[in-house]
Amino acid sequence: MARYYTSSKNGQDVIDITQVRFNSIVPDVPNSRASSYYDDSETNVAPCSFQSVWARLSTENISNEKVKRNVSVPFSESNPLHWEILCSFYKHIMDTGRKPVPRYGSHWENVGFQGEDPASDLRGVGMLGLCQLLFLSSNALSPQLALQLFELSIDKVHHFPLAVVGLNFTQFILEHVKEGRLNRLAVQENSYVSVINGIYRGCFITFYKLWKTRNCTILDFSKIANEIKVQIKQRPKFLLNMAVLRQ
Repeated sequence: MARYYTSSKNGQDVIDITQVRFNSIVPDVPNSRASSYYDDSETNVAPCSFQSVWARLSTENISNEKVKRNVSVPFSESNPLHWEILCSFYKHIMDTGRKPVPRYGSHWENVGFQGEDPASDLRGVGMLGLCQLLFLSSNALSPQLALQLFELSIDKVHHFPLAVVGLNFTQFILEHVKEGRLNRLAVQENSYVSVINGIYRGCFITFYKLWKTRNCTILDFSKIANEIKVQIKQRPKFLLNMAVLRQ
């Protein structure tokens, strides 16, 4: 499948979701033609949460104290933990429990990746982008709001690629992290991780509210994204503290 990117002002690759092809709007089970990355015994486990994996990443370059210095740790085919995070994101969204998840296949499009290899979409945000997707699916939202967000993402008219939207939000936030604009909030919260995740959650809550109330389609993404980028710049604390969606 062709890749679709637009260049941001800081030279990073940002995915243009208006160009994402949707072959299947209704989610299905992974097809049998897709090959499995690990044996069933290694994927036949319950999905993990963001908190459970973040501590295990403490020896890698996306740990709490290294978020600012290195946010481009790539997805590694040889690292079982990286696969566990990716697999867990899928399992949380699709509610598949302990069923094995094939490494490649069209089933990844059901959760909003561009094609059969989700690792290809991580360019520019690396494992931090994937960790934030796990945060979104396992910890960020109430079960009710998480379900509503997913159902909206697969709506026949108002659909959007959930994972790709999340990776774009990670990219927006990282622009501010690299420029030091979130330093004060990080000091107040005593953690860069809680700040970037809180803002990320606020981005999705805002996105959901705007997308639903305005009856948006995929062609409206650029406008909505720009509004959210402005909020990240002007009202990061508001996004950080947005724990519930105000109807």
